[in-house]
Amino acid sequence: MKRGRISKWILRWGLLGLVCAGFLGASTLWALVRFTQTKDLYPKLSYPAPDYRPEVSWEEGRPKDWVRLSSMPRAAWLAVIAAEDGRFFKHTGVEWEQSLEKIRSDIQKREFPHGISTLNQQIVKNLYFGARPPLFRKLQEIVVARHMDSELEKKRILEIYLNIAEWGPGVVGIGAAARYYFRKPVSRLSDYECALLANLLPSPRVRGAWVKSGRIPRRLSRRVQRTLRRLASTDRSIKAQLWARSESRRSQQ
Repeated sequence: MKRGRISKWILRWGLLGLVCAGFLGASTLWALVRFTQTKDLYPKLSYPAPDYRPEVSWEEGRPKDWVRLSSMPRAAWLAVIAAEDGRFFKHTGVEWEQSLEKIRSDIQKREFPHGISTLNQQIVKNLYFGARPPLFRKLQEIVVARHMDSELEKKRILEIYLNIAEWGPGVVGIGAAARYYFRKPVSRLSDYECALLANLLPSPRVRGAWVKSGRIPRRLSRRVQRTLRRLASTDRSIKAQLWARSESRRSQQ
Protein backbone atom coordinates (compact mmCIF):
# COMPACT_ATOMS: atom_id res chain seq x y z
CA MET A 1 0.00 0.00 0.00
CA LYS A 2 2.76 2.45 0.93
CA ARG A 3 4.64 1.78 -2.31
CA GLY A 4 1.45 2.36 -4.28
CA ARG A 5 0.81 5.68 -2.55
CA ILE A 6 4.38 6.80 -3.10
CA SER A 7 4.18 5.88 -6.79
CA LYS A 8 0.94 7.85 -7.20
CA TRP A 9 2.49 10.83 -5.37
CA ILE A 10 5.56 10.75 -7.62
CA LEU A 11 3.38 10.42 -10.72
CA ARG A 12 1.16 13.35 -9.75
CA TRP A 13 4.05 15.65 -8.94
CA GLY A 14 5.92 14.50 -12.02
CA LEU A 15 2.96 15.35 -14.24
CA LEU A 16 2.57 18.70 -12.49
CA GLY A 17 6.26 19.41 -13.08
CA LEU A 18 5.94 18.55 -16.76
CA VAL A 19 2.92 20.83 -17.13
CA CYS A 20 4.75 23.71 -15.41
CA ALA A 21 7.86 23.14 -17.52
CA GLY A 22 5.77 23.06 -20.68
CA PHE A 23 4.00 26.28 -19.75
CA LEU A 24 7.29 27.93 -18.82
CA GLY A 25 8.91 26.90 -22.10
CA ALA A 26 5.93 27.91 -24.24
CA SER A 27 5.52 31.34 -22.62
CA THR A 28 9.27 31.99 -22.86
CA LEU A 29 9.22 31.06 -26.55
CA TRP A 30 6.24 33.37 -27.05
CA ALA A 31 8.19 36.22 -25.42
CA LEU A 32 11.22 35.57 -27.66
CA VAL A 33 8.99 35.64 -30.74
CA ARG A 34 7.28 38.79 -29.50
CA PHE A 35 10.66 40.43 -28.89
CA THR A 36 11.74 39.61 -32.46
CA GLN A 37 8.53 41.17 -33.79
CA THR A 38 8.88 44.37 -31.74
CA LYS A 39 12.63 44.99 -31.38
CA ASP A 40 12.62 47.71 -34.05
CA LEU A 41 9.45 49.40 -32.74
CA TYR A 42 8.98 51.99 -29.99
CA PRO A 43 7.21 50.81 -26.82
CA LYS A 44 4.72 53.06 -25.06
CA LEU A 45 3.90 52.15 -21.47
CA SER A 46 1.35 53.19 -18.90
CA TYR A 47 0.86 52.03 -15.31
CA PRO A 48 -2.85 52.63 -14.61
CA ALA A 49 -4.22 52.68 -11.06
CA PRO A 50 -5.25 50.93 -8.90
CA ASP A 51 -2.93 47.94 -9.47
CA TYR A 52 -0.33 49.80 -11.60
CA ARG A 53 0.27 46.81 -13.86
CA PRO A 54 2.18 47.82 -17.00
CA GLU A 55 0.14 48.16 -20.20
CA VAL A 56 2.16 48.34 -23.40
CA SER A 57 1.50 49.38 -26.98
CA TRP A 58 3.92 49.61 -29.90
CA GLU A 59 4.53 52.34 -32.47
CA GLU A 60 6.53 52.28 -35.70
CA GLY A 61 7.58 55.91 -35.41
CA ARG A 62 9.20 57.60 -32.45
CA PRO A 63 6.52 58.91 -30.04
CA LYS A 64 6.35 62.67 -29.46
CA ASP A 65 7.44 62.36 -25.83
CA TRP A 66 10.31 59.97 -26.62
CA VAL A 67 13.71 61.40 -25.64
CA ARG A 68 16.79 60.37 -27.61
CA LEU A 69 19.84 59.43 -25.61
CA SER A 70 21.80 62.08 -27.51
CA SER A 71 19.33 64.75 -26.28
CA MET A 72 19.90 63.96 -22.61
CA PRO A 73 22.66 65.31 -20.39
CA ARG A 74 25.34 62.66 -19.92
CA ALA A 75 24.62 62.78 -16.18
CA ALA A 76 21.04 61.59 -16.80
CA TRP A 77 21.98 58.11 -17.95
CA LEU A 78 25.21 57.94 -15.94
CA ALA A 79 23.19 58.46 -12.75
CA VAL A 80 20.76 55.68 -13.68
CA ILE A 81 23.61 53.27 -14.36
CA ALA A 82 25.37 54.27 -11.13
CA ALA A 83 22.19 53.76 -9.09
CA GLU A 84 20.61 50.78 -10.87
CA ASP A 85 23.08 48.73 -12.91
CA GLY A 86 26.75 49.62 -12.52
CA ARG A 87 28.02 46.88 -14.84
CA PHE A 88 25.45 47.53 -17.57
CA PHE A 89 28.02 47.91 -20.34
CA LYS A 90 29.90 44.80 -19.22
CA HIS A 91 27.32 42.12 -18.53
CA THR A 92 25.36 40.24 -21.19
CA GLY A 93 21.89 41.03 -19.90
CA VAL A 94 22.13 39.25 -16.55
CA GLU A 95 24.34 40.05 -13.55
CA TRP A 96 25.16 36.55 -12.33
CA GLU A 97 27.65 37.24 -9.53
CA GLN A 98 25.68 40.01 -7.82
CA SER A 99 22.41 38.06 -8.24
CA LEU A 100 23.87 35.01 -6.49
CA GLU A 101 25.19 37.20 -3.67
CA LYS A 102 21.77 38.85 -3.28
CA ILE A 103 20.02 35.46 -3.27
CA ARG A 104 22.37 34.17 -0.55
CA SER A 105 21.74 37.31 1.47
CA ASP A 106 17.96 36.98 1.10
CA ILE A 107 18.07 33.32 2.18
CA GLN A 108 20.19 34.18 5.22
CA LYS A 109 17.63 36.84 6.16
CA ARG A 110 14.86 34.25 5.60
CA GLU A 111 13.38 36.39 2.86
CA PHE A 112 12.14 35.32 -0.57
CA PRO A 113 15.22 35.26 -2.87
CA HIS A 114 14.90 37.91 -5.59
CA GLY A 115 18.37 38.38 -7.03
CA ILE A 116 19.42 41.50 -8.94
CA SER A 117 17.45 42.84 -11.91
CA THR A 118 19.54 44.47 -14.63
CA LEU A 119 18.11 47.18 -16.87
CA ASN A 120 17.57 44.47 -19.52
CA GLN A 121 15.54 42.36 -17.10
CA GLN A 122 13.45 45.32 -15.98
CA ILE A 123 12.62 46.12 -19.62
CA VAL A 124 11.74 42.49 -20.34
CA LYS A 125 9.55 42.27 -17.25
CA ASN A 126 7.51 45.37 -18.10
CA LEU A 127 7.23 44.81 -21.86
CA TYR A 128 6.72 41.05 -22.11
CA PHE A 129 5.81 39.48 -18.76
CA GLY A 130 3.95 42.15 -16.76
CA ALA A 131 2.76 41.06 -13.34
CA ARG A 132 3.44 37.31 -13.53
CA PRO A 133 4.62 35.56 -10.32
CA PRO A 134 8.34 36.29 -9.78
CA LEU A 135 9.42 32.66 -9.28
CA PHE A 136 8.75 31.69 -12.91
CA ARG A 137 9.13 35.15 -14.40
CA LYS A 138 12.74 35.50 -13.23
CA LEU A 139 13.77 32.44 -15.23
CA GLN A 140 12.00 33.78 -18.30
CA GLU A 141 13.54 37.22 -17.84
CA ILE A 142 17.03 35.71 -17.92
CA VAL A 143 16.45 34.00 -21.27
CA VAL A 144 14.88 37.02 -23.00
CA ALA A 145 17.24 39.57 -21.39
CA ARG A 146 20.29 37.69 -22.70
CA HIS A 147 18.72 37.45 -26.15
CA MET A 148 17.96 41.17 -26.08
CA ASP A 149 21.59 41.92 -25.23
CA SER A 150 22.77 39.95 -28.26
CA GLU A 151 20.28 41.62 -30.63
CA LEU A 152 20.28 45.30 -29.59
CA GLU A 153 23.06 47.80 -28.99
CA LYS A 154 23.58 48.82 -25.38
CA LYS A 155 22.69 52.44 -26.15
CA ARG A 156 19.38 51.34 -27.67
CA ILE A 157 18.58 49.27 -24.56
CA LEU A 158 19.46 52.18 -22.30
CA GLU A 159 17.31 54.58 -24.32
CA ILE A 160 14.34 52.21 -24.13
CA TYR A 161 14.72 51.87 -20.38
CA LEU A 162 14.85 55.62 -19.78
CA ASN A 163 11.71 56.14 -21.86
CA ILE A 164 9.54 53.40 -20.32
CA ALA A 165 10.60 53.56 -16.66
CA GLU A 166 8.03 54.71 -14.13
CA TRP A 167 9.19 57.82 -12.25
CA GLY A 168 6.06 58.53 -10.23
CA PRO A 169 2.26 58.06 -10.31
CA GLY A 170 1.34 58.32 -13.98
CA VAL A 171 4.83 59.61 -14.82
CA VAL A 172 6.40 57.42 -17.52
CA GLY A 173 9.72 58.22 -19.18
CA ILE A 174 12.47 60.61 -18.25
CA GLY A 175 10.96 63.39 -20.37
CA ALA A 176 7.73 63.32 -18.38
CA ALA A 177 9.72 63.08 -15.13
CA ALA A 178 11.74 66.22 -15.93
CA ARG A 179 8.54 68.18 -16.62
CA TYR A 180 6.65 66.75 -13.63
CA TYR A 181 9.28 67.38 -10.96
CA PHE A 182 11.32 70.29 -12.33
CA ARG A 183 9.14 71.91 -15.04
CA LYS A 184 11.92 71.79 -17.62
CA PRO A 185 13.05 69.59 -20.53
CA VAL A 186 15.53 66.78 -19.92
CA SER A 187 18.28 68.67 -21.72
CA ARG A 188 18.26 71.33 -18.97
CA LEU A 189 18.50 69.00 -15.97
CA SER A 190 21.36 69.63 -13.55
CA ASP A 191 23.60 66.82 -12.27
CA TYR A 192 21.79 66.92 -8.92
CA GLU A 193 18.37 66.64 -10.58
CA CYS A 194 19.61 63.69 -12.68
CA ALA A 195 20.88 61.93 -9.55
CA LEU A 196 17.62 62.61 -7.73
CA LEU A 197 15.54 61.13 -10.57
CA ALA A 198 17.78 58.04 -10.72
CA ASN A 199 17.14 57.39 -7.04
CA LEU A 200 13.36 57.49 -7.47
CA LEU A 201 13.40 54.36 -9.63
CA PRO A 202 13.36 51.64 -6.94
CA SER A 203 10.12 53.05 -5.47
CA PRO A 204 8.88 55.83 -7.76
CA ARG A 205 5.39 56.36 -6.37
CA VAL A 206 6.54 56.67 -2.74
CA ARG A 207 9.76 58.59 -3.34
CA GLY A 208 8.18 60.69 -6.06
CA ALA A 209 5.53 61.87 -3.60
CA TRP A 210 8.30 62.99 -1.23
CA VAL A 211 10.04 65.00 -3.93
CA LYS A 212 6.82 66.53 -5.20
CA SER A 213 5.89 67.66 -1.71
CA GLY A 214 9.35 69.15 -1.17
CA ARG A 215 10.10 66.83 1.76
CA ILE A 216 13.12 64.69 0.89
CA PRO A 217 14.06 62.28 3.70
CA ARG A 218 17.65 62.26 4.89
CA ARG A 219 18.13 58.66 3.69
CA LEU A 220 17.12 59.54 0.13
CA SER A 221 19.27 62.66 0.22
CA ARG A 222 22.30 60.55 1.19
CA ARG A 223 21.60 58.20 -1.72
CA VAL A 224 21.46 61.13 -4.13
CA GLN A 225 24.77 62.51 -2.84
CA ARG A 226 26.37 59.08 -3.16
CA THR A 227 25.20 58.83 -6.77
CA LEU A 228 26.56 62.30 -7.50
CA ARG A 229 29.97 61.32 -6.13
CA ARG A 230 29.95 58.19 -8.30
CA LEU A 231 29.22 59.91 -11.62
CA ALA A 232 32.88 60.44 -12.57
CA SER A 233 33.96 56.93 -11.54
CA THR A 234 30.95 55.42 -13.34
CA ASP A 235 31.95 57.30 -16.49
CA ARG A 236 35.49 55.91 -16.28
CA SER A 237 34.16 52.43 -15.55
CA ILE A 238 31.86 52.53 -18.59
CA LYS A 239 34.75 53.50 -20.86
CA ALA A 240 36.77 50.58 -19.49
CA GLN A 241 33.81 48.21 -19.92
CA LEU A 242 33.29 49.31 -23.52
CA TRP A 243 36.99 48.84 -24.27
CA ALA A 244 36.98 45.35 -22.73
CA ARG A 245 33.82 44.46 -24.66
CA SER A 246 35.33 45.58 -27.98
CA GLU A 247 38.56 43.67 -27.26
CA SER A 248 36.56 40.54 -26.44
CA ARG A 249 34.68 40.78 -29.74
CA ARG A 250 37.93 41.28 -31.68
CA SER A 251 39.47 38.17 -30.11
CA GLN A 252 36.43 36.15 -31.12
CA GLN A 253 36.64 37.21 -34.79
